[in-house]
Amino acid sequence: MEGISGIALRACGLLAASTLIVLGLESCGPHDQLPFPDYAPKATSQVPATGSNAYQDYALAAADFDKRFGARADKLTAKPTYSEPERIGLQKQTREEIQRLHSAVLKTCTMPVDGSVSKDALKGRAEWRVLGEVLRWNIQDACQNENYSEAVRNAVIATKFGFDLTGGSPSDASLGFAIVDETRRTIAPFLTKLNPVQLSKLSGETKKIFLNRPQTDVLMQRVAEDMLQHVQEVQNAYRDRQYDQLARELGDDAKEPIEYLRDLHDQSDKKCYQFFETFATEAKVVGSRLVANSRLPLAERTPLEPVKSIESQPWKRFAIRFFHDGDPLLAMNDATEARTQMLILECQIQISLKTEEHTPRDLAKFTKRLTVDPYSGELLVYHTDGRDYKLYSVGQNLKDDAGGPDGRLPLPDVALEVAS
Repeated sequence: MEGISGIALRACGLLAASTLIVLGLESCGPHDQLPFPDYAPKATSQVPATGSNAYQDYALAAADFDKRFGARADKLTAKPTYSEPERIGLQKQTREEIQRLHSAVLKTCTMPVDGSVSKDALKGRAEWRVLGEVLRWNIQDACQNENYSEAVRNAVIATKFGFDLTGGSPSDASLGFAIVDETRRTIAPFLTKLNPVQLSKLSGETKKIFLNRPQTDVLMQRVAEDMLQHVQEVQNAYRDRQYDQLARELGDDAKEPIEYLRDLHDQSDKKCYQFFETFATEAKVVGSRLVANSRLPLAERTPLEPVKSIESQPWKRFAIRFFHDGDPLLAMNDATEARTQMLILECQIQISLKTEEHTPRDLAKFTKRLTVDPYSGELLVYHTDGRDYKLYSVGQNLKDDAGGPDGRLPLPDVALEVAS
């Protein structure tokens, strides 16, 4: 739903447009008198600054990285892959930065977001990506050296780090999901090698992090705010007749929509105003549905249908580019959530195998929050026969494919990445 404030804004907008027509202001000209609303908050330089906030540790780790590598920092963070000597060098030289991340494990995290802070206050994402890679390499090396306690320690740090980032902007969240996923993929194949104490540590700490992670509806609210920020940017570019930044954001798809904005300057005030009013309305409706959907399993979500309008919906040129971050992030969240649940459960199953020599009969003894499939809304699929078992989610196609691909579509059931 659009909400009372959205309806009120819409009503005010239509009234303002009508007033312009009555006054005879049909020619747009420079549109100096058009009532351009503020759709997004202006950036400030304020960021959380308390010592009990894990974000401070993450920010300091990024700053330490830049200070340590100096002029090389930008080149290092821009590299998609690293050679073996580079990898070894980064592991050795970032020990203090990794310790910063370790100090954040017991702290809550309040992440700043793009719409509420200046760009200068948000430096760190590139450095965080590299530090996430270092943590993954540390886990990998520890497992290969059979130092599983050290592997667990680094996995806990990386999982906390990644999930904390999902409480930030859409860009932060995407990076956070990637770090959590790479951490799990690295340690999961070695779970059978861990002893019960190590398994209990990994399971217990991951469970605590998972249950206290930033909620998905908060992330989707950030996505909704981000969409309105884009509406604001397009409106500002139109108002000021400055299209360079917008062209950079749109890239190869910039020509047609920017030409439309330029032509809009020659249209009536009513048409100019309605363009931005309907553009913002779709952002609010799509954002509201994203937030609502994030609180439901995939099987119960409402499709994100576009707003219907008697107009030709010219803002679609921009909506296609700026309104599609939500669904991919929800899909990333679903997969990360399901597999993190299974990592926790897999550790407990392995403990049963090692101490009782059989698997749990069912999932009844586990917290419901760990056993409900984020895709179906039903229990995760679990089959057991003595020491043999299967644990998986039905995945995006919402069908039980016996724990694997259905042979026709690339929509397999979702399982933990335990195969070596």
